[in-house]
Amino acid sequence: MSLPGVQLSKMLSTTYSNEHPPQDWADMTFLVPHESIRRQLVSLQRSIEALPNTTDKDNCWKATLFAKWFLEVFHFLVTQHYESIEQIYQPFLIEHKAEWPDFSQTNIIKEILPSIYECCDMMQKQNGIDCSDIITALKEQVPDFAKNLSEHMNELEIKLPPILRVSVTEKQNATAVSKMIAFQGIPGLMKILPGILLANQEWMTRSYYAQSYLKTLPPPVLKAQVTTLIPNYCHCYMRMRDAPLLTSPPVLKEKRMYPLIRSAKSICIVLWTVIVWSWIIPLHYSFHLTHRRSQSATVRNAHSSTGWFPVLEVEQDGNIYHENDAQKILEAQSAILAAGLARARLNSIEKTSIINTTFTREMEACVRGRFMDLTCTAAGEHSLENLFFDQSALVQRAVEEASTWDVLRGAVLTFQSLCAMATQVGLRGPPEQLKRMVAHLDDRNDKTLIERDFRQTWDRDSVRRLKFKVDRSPALDLLAELMWKRTPQGAFDLLIKLGVWTEHEDLALLRSGFPLRFTEEEEELAKHAFQDDHDPDAMLGIRKDLRHLKVYTIDGASTTEIDDGLSLETVTKPDGTTRNRTWIHIADADRWAPRGSKLLEIARQRITSLYLPLESIFMFPSSVSSDLMALKTNRDSYALSLAVELNEDGSVDPHTLLLTPSIIRVTYRLTYDEVDEMLEEGIGYREEWELGALLAEAKKRRKYRCENGSSEQLIPRPIPTASVSVDRNNTHPDDYDISLSIQVAYNSGQNQSKATLDNPNSPPSFEDPVSSSYLLVTEAMIMSGECLGHWKTKIEHEYKQNSGNEHENTVRLAFRAQSKPEFLQRLREYKTFLGLLEQNVGDGYCHAWYGRRFLQGAKVSESRMPHAGLGLSSYVQWSSPIRRFSDLQVHSCIKRYLRRNRVYELWKAGDSIPDGLTSLDLGLPQSFENGNGRLKPPTIPITTDMLDNDIDFMEGGGLLGAARTLQKRSQEYWHFEYIRRTYVADPGKVYDAVILGLVDPAKRQHAIYVYELGLEHRYTSPAGILDAGVKLRLLVDDVSPRHGLLSFVRTV
Repeated sequence: MSLPGVQLSKMLSTTYSNEHPPQDWADMTFLVPHESIRRQLVSLQRSIEALPNTTDKDNCWKATLFAKWFLEVFHFLVTQHYESIEQIYQPFLIEHKAEWPDFSQTNIIKEILPSIYECCDMMQKQNGIDCSDIITALKEQVPDFAKNLSEHMNELEIKLPPILRVSVTEKQNATAVSKMIAFQGIPGLMKILPGILLANQEWMTRSYYAQSYLKTLPPPVLKAQVTTLIPNYCHCYMRMRDAPLLTSPPVLKEKRMYPLIRSAKSICIVLWTVIVWSWIIPLHYSFHLTHRRSQSATVRNAHSSTGWFPVLEVEQDGNIYHENDAQKILEAQSAILAAGLARARLNSIEKTSIINTTFTREMEACVRGRFMDLTCTAAGEHSLENLFFDQSALVQRAVEEASTWDVLRGAVLTFQSLCAMATQVGLRGPPEQLKRMVAHLDDRNDKTLIERDFRQTWDRDSVRRLKFKVDRSPALDLLAELMWKRTPQGAFDLLIKLGVWTEHEDLALLRSGFPLRFTEEEEELAKHAFQDDHDPDAMLGIRKDLRHLKVYTIDGASTTEIDDGLSLETVTKPDGTTRNRTWIHIADADRWAPRGSKLLEIARQRITSLYLPLESIFMFPSSVSSDLMALKTNRDSYALSLAVELNEDGSVDPHTLLLTPSIIRVTYRLTYDEVDEMLEEGIGYREEWELGALLAEAKKRRKYRCENGSSEQLIPRPIPTASVSVDRNNTHPDDYDISLSIQVAYNSGQNQSKATLDNPNSPPSFEDPVSSSYLLVTEAMIMSGECLGHWKTKIEHEYKQNSGNEHENTVRLAFRAQSKPEFLQRLREYKTFLGLLEQNVGDGYCHAWYGRRFLQGAKVSESRMPHAGLGLSSYVQWSSPIRRFSDLQVHSCIKRYLRRNRVYELWKAGDSIPDGLTSLDLGLPQSFENGNGRLKPPTIPITTDMLDNDIDFMEGGGLLGAARTLQKRSQEYWHFEYIRRTYVADPGKVYDAVILGLVDPAKRQHAIYVYELGLEHRYTSPAGILDAGVKLRLLVDDVSPRHGLLSFVRTV
């Protein structure tokens, strides 16, 4: 049932309601679904206008029906269509080298749509009663949403067809469209057909539907209609018909014909729908059939790259629409079993006893450990597992009926899918940004992990794949079986009801793919590390005994990964003068997690420790990171120690550098507050004079860096930021206490609180006082990073001086470089920048905000390059090997270099190498070992290209970037939750703020800083553009932590 393209285009051009009638297949790609959305958009606007301003028991049905229609029809239609564009069509174009254009309204739509959804959800829960405020909000939001959505569709229809015509063929496009149809599934197909939407909303009755309309449909669409829609006529159709009109209570009236049926335009719409789909679908099916036939030999026994259940699909008489009964039964039984388990928990059915020991053991293997990294707490993970064990009789009966364990695995996968779907609540941003958020999940050493059959990766990697694919189909089946809202919010609510998640589940953490807990095997490996006596540095005699030094560790009170310590000693020079020598001791994590060890692989899976407001997730198991590796008091600890002396101007004297593996004994474990108190009371200058001397060295260093153009000099008054801490408290209504600490990252020694007191015109100050101890530790660690660059230059110079070297040796280091600001190229902006500082606009905060535009991004390079932001000629990050994998790799390189030096000396002298030393210990190829695993003298000279080839400083870059995003999102969530609680307690609370600058003149959007909250935010001014430095008094207008939304209104 198809027409030539010319006739089809001519007919369709008379039926479209938009301004751009279709000319060919490129136009129709978007005009077909958009016509459906436009019709629904008209219904949305009409329904909003028809809603009463106040609701009572007589008219509350209108609000309820409208809410149900929006939640189940309109929201589904719009989100599914644009999700299919983002997840299928946009990658399809990019794959064909087409540039995806920017659409100005996308972010606005994504901001407004969740708000309307929340209003309708709330209205439905209240059964339409007392919804005056909600209806008022809807009447304000819907017109703006409708306007932006219409503009967005028009813009898309103008920009994309020309790109299609030059980038892809009609057949390729049909294939992509078919994938979009498959992505949206039967519910999407139902809602995307404009004829169905129009007819069902306004005039179609059941008899007309069954006797006339069905006969016009192509067989595939007919099957979807008959199997899905007719049985649910009263549930689906009547609601869609009555809700948008709101003219009478929902009573089904046979042969109810509205005037619109007499409109020729409406009839054309229905006819047009059938023709268009019967024109597009054959292209899709033809290609699909060919593709399936070519893969039929492998698809029967392999897992689909996009599905989760085993693919059992077969062809029958050439009909590719046939679904194998066994697979249908498997999927149905899995969903039914999962729904039964959930229903039993929801209904608080008593637990049944375990009735079959053999069955229980097999079920343990299927269920235990399958929900790791899908809940933030171990209790939540066990709660999911116990769904199966609490109702073991139900599970056994289901498995027996299915005669296969696949049904149990399918139920497990269904709950996994439910968790993955629920993590999508609150997501916002363009498609590229959302893809980048999970891109690291596919950045594994074994690239096949994402594609393997779930039965082969029934482990943590299968969960990682699930998060990468975000397959919702099993979850949707479960939610449908439970008659639960089939949205990410519905999945989220169900998990809370089941006792699996809490209201404050960290969804950003769950989405990230970071391993949240260590497995029993990993914990066992950590325990075995205590028994490891392999110490190549001691074997070679290069580990120095520094236990005579007094060592201080200074950290936060709650810190357990103590990985740095400081010492200071006075040395006498040959000329009789004295000089302070600073020792910086960094925990020797490489001693316990050397290259090639299983403990190192545990760290490689995580790349970094995570520090979140509610919890910390360590890179190593805590038994290792907080005990074995940590620099703890009153015991011997392994370290990599650096000694350095400073010149009078604060610069490093490179001739005094010494870097060595060591063994130390920590004398004092102090907190920042304790050191501050000791310095204030004078103890740090008398009994513990070393602390005062270390502080003096730190101030000298800070001055030196500022004179070299560091960011502290460039921006002398940085903007304070809030740090959120969350503690569990069972007595609190929300189970959590939230505290806010406002801190300044650096301040060049200035006490901003004191500066505020000295200046009566300054706004109130909420940041913490300056910490001398923090300055002391920060400068010591920055100095250690610079020293490594000088040390590398020193050893390279010494190597060149020694002409008798038979073998080459060098050390690889990961330098962090940052270019200087390009002021000359942006002279006008630079003058504005200086003016803000000279006039002290916004108490210096405007200058700090404006200055960020000049700062260049940092990059990692193995070449020694300057770091302008720190004011250093070079900088290497290596002070946190227990917390950062990249730092651990630097330690490996340093120690391997020192070991090679010693081994070269032994080879040159003809001495034997200590037994037990391996090529991995030296960073040499394995070919340098004999058959017994012992090192043998090389027969050829060793060159630098043979060294440390197993180290990649860029490894884990995706996870590291994800960690930064995650920590930012987690902080934002709890920050907004703190604001929400304050708002609930006192809705009239006023906050002082300052305009930092203008972000978007067209939208009158400004950057502001709210003093009491330590918050930088965006503020849209209804009064027009405001100058930088203008003071505001603000009230919280709305806040939604889960969706990352916060808005203020100005008050007097």
